[in-house]
Amino acid sequence: MEYHEVAIVGGGPAGSSCASELAKNDIDVVLFDHSHPREKLCGGAISGRHLKELKIPEDIIEREINWIIVEDQHGHSVKLYEKNGGIVLMREKLDYYLFQKSKYDGSKQIKERVISFEEKKNKWILKTNKGIYKSNFLVGADGCPSLIRKKILGDIPKEHLAHCVGYHIPHEKFYIKKNFGDAIELYFLGKPYVDLGYIWIFPKMNFVTIGLGTKLGSLQIQNSLKKFVDEHPKTKRLIFPKKIALHSHLLPFVSSPDFYQKRITGKNWVLIGDAAGHVNPITGEGIYYAMTGGKLAAKSYLDEDISLFEKYWRCEYGGDLYYGSRFHNLFYNPKLIDTVINIGNKSPKMREILSDIIASRVPLDKLFKRKLLIGLPKIFLEYVL
Repeated sequence: MEYHEVAIVGGGPAGSSCASELAKNDIDVVLFDHSHPREKLCGGAISGRHLKELKIPEDIIEREINWIIVEDQHGHSVKLYEKNGGIVLMREKLDYYLFQKSKYDGSKQIKERVISFEEKKNKWILKTNKGIYKSNFLVGADGCPSLIRKKILGDIPKEHLAHCVGYHIPHEKFYIKKNFGDAIELYFLGKPYVDLGYIWIFPKMNFVTIGLGTKLGSLQIQNSLKKFVDEHPKTKRLIFPKKIALHSHLLPFVSSPDFYQKRITGKNWVLIGDAAGHVNPITGEGIYYAMTGGKLAAKSYLDEDISLFEKYWRCEYGGDLYYGSRFHNLFYNPKLIDTVINIGNKSPKMREILSDIIASRVPLDKLFKRKLLIGLPKIFLEYVL
């Protein structure tokens, strides 16, 4: 039976980042992932604030974000200027780069799917579709839903999940530049399209990504996306080929801070990334939290106390998760979106705060505890005058 000190299940941004950090510090780590290279339905957006920390190679950046267009259920929109506001990329490129980097840094990679595991005499026994492996420590980085989380903690409750569907539609570069520019587009349309969620159109280099994410089980999601594509005037720019793959996946979409009270570490295990539920509850952004969480979990292990991860992630990005989940339902109220867009077309301060939220320019705890309250009088004066 092959043995390794640390076994990581899942080679996405969280698992690969964790593996890299451990391997660079001479830890015997094995990374299980059978899926690379693979594409994932994801807007692929990373905010400018987070981009500085993540050190994404320029050759996998598809496009810089200079504008954000937000539209409500009545067709009213506001355009937010976001010079150097972040980037968009294809997940196939990012995930494969991080997966290969972890190998370069010294982790062992096994391209097999873990189908079951159990703990015996303080060791983890993992069974794949091809073999059996043993390790001292287990990292669950296997996304949502997570096999590791399911057996150790139980699945993420359905009320804290979203379902996403969409397409990566190939287009010529010049056509994308002419018809979509450097703007990402978000449509907060409410029912019958979405229920607590939004539709997005993100231009890449050779693709335009269109997707719909909404609360799990609330709507016939494929029909909702088709209705949007068939009826909305902004989709007339999209040129669909005769055959195109429909991508679909689940995503943590936490609507209460109570969710984060449950510990995601044990004496010889930890959950990271989507398996931990670490996705921005308002925007759905997960790349930053996955990569950063993976590194912090590795740091905790190297500090010889995995329970420190509970402290590290809360200090680093807990404000986004706690405050995002606290205001989750309020933010997705269609009437609030209508009001914010209406005011935003008259108030530069309102546009600034909306950019802060959507582009993650400011940690949400700082935004809701201070900046929003200070900015309200100015917003009122700008709107009235």
